[in-house]
Amino acid sequence: MAEKKAKPEENTGPKLQYGDIKFKSQSTILDSYISVNNSKFTGPIVKKYSKKSIEYIELDTDDKLIQFSGFFVLGWMFIFFVISNSFIQFYIMNKSDSHYFWENSIIWTSMFDKLPFVALVDLVMYLSMFLCYPIIRTLKAGKKGSRWSKKIKYTASLFEFVFFFSWMAIIYNLFPENWITRIFLFLHSIVFLMKIHSYCYYNGFMSERLRDMVEAEKKLKDSPNDQELIKVFEYSKKELENQYDAKHSLKFPDNISLKNFFTYTTFPVVVYQIYYPRNERIRWSYVFEKIVAIFGIIFVMINIAEVFMYPTAVGLIALNNSDEEYKLLKLALLLTELIPSFITMYVIVWYLIWDAILNCIAELTRFADREFYADWWNSVTWDDFSKYWNVTVHKFLLRHVFHAFKNVKNKKTGKPKYSSLVSMFMTFFISSIFHELAMFMMFKKKRYYIFVLQMAQIPLTYIHYKLFKNYPIVANVYFWFSICVGPALVCSLYLAC
Repeated sequence: MAEKKAKPEENTGPKLQYGDIKFKSQSTILDSYISVNNSKFTGPIVKKYSKKSIEYIELDTDDKLIQFSGFFVLGWMFIFFVISNSFIQFYIMNKSDSHYFWENSIIWTSMFDKLPFVALVDLVMYLSMFLCYPIIRTLKAGKKGSRWSKKIKYTASLFEFVFFFSWMAIIYNLFPENWITRIFLFLHSIVFLMKIHSYCYYNGFMSERLRDMVEAEKKLKDSPNDQELIKVFEYSKKELENQYDAKHSLKFPDNISLKNFFTYTTFPVVVYQIYYPRNERIRWSYVFEKIVAIFGIIFVMINIAEVFMYPTAVGLIALNNSDEEYKLLKLALLLTELIPSFITMYVIVWYLIWDAILNCIAELTRFADREFYADWWNSVTWDDFSKYWNVTVHKFLLRHVFHAFKNVKNKKTGKPKYSSLVSMFMTFFISSIFHELAMFMMFKKKRYYIFVLQMAQIPLTYIHYKLFKNYPIVANVYFWFSICVGPALVCSLYLAC
């Protein structure tokens, strides 16, 4: 008989605002499926010829991962033959006696045009992040220093505003003809913006808690039975202790240093904390594996874009000058042509960023928490997808948008000023704005298609759940249909309309 699990200890203390996110040492899901060190094939055939029993990977639940390693092999073989075919087509289409064949490729030249200059711009943008450090440095003195006053808070917020929109304007004007470069640098600027915001508001929040604890401790000497003072003291102390790692001596405000900020900027994370789990060493073979994956995936992307997507995109742009009846029919035809290649690109771009690149950066920086995504492909609602597609950004939105609104107190009643629904609405609203800005940077058009569709996720999630809550397979089919059609349709509309 299986042993009963012990019930977790009930937390009777105050609810912590910054106890919402925890980091731990863990690998990404795909790395867990296929181990780097040994095969994960299971089944009667493998067991027949295997001398050692194959261990399953333990999860947080009682379930074991079902291994489908053979299908991974089949999948990669399929990709190999498709890419081989597209590469041959690519070579034939762009072969020339006077140029290397890739020099005639629109996609290839766009991706690598002025690459040293692009790298320089990205470096300058990264270095400009450090201008926020002097603002937060004023909180360093702790008991005697500045608290997170309105003046400092507004200064930090103003810096974020100037940083983002200045770089948005610079990127837009420096690369007027290269949308690939524009969208890359724009998305990177958003990453830097989130890092800046999290760093500023984390330390600002902790400075408030330190001040409250010190002041409450002083007043309790004169009024030891004041329950309000006791609550303030206990809450502030617990919030500060929650961010302290017993294995290390560093705690707020000693974490405010240029070295600590620099280390944070190198991690593949946009939520600041004093400590993160770290690995003891860098696995250079693993780094090599991910670098090969990065360049291999980029090569695959170029081929898919050049052979399958670019001709369709040209056809969509041409629709701007066609009559309405023809335009609608042609749009439907081109959309069906675009969907297979678009969903393929959609998935491999996700793999490139959230598995290959982030794992590579994490390994080089010895960052141990590799939960950059969850099994979003098993989603049955859009709410699931929004959480698991990009866990890194989800953690940021959870802490700095959703919980930030939820923890705003009414000054008269002391109760939360905003409901969970309002907090969720604001989370989607802010996310939708940045999605629309990304479309503007890519297409140079203000159409608000992506904004509307992003906001539509709120009612769609509710409807989706009500209709299919008892039919998870049907719900997942509906989800995948939406993923296949939705992004391709949005891009088609921005190109054709």
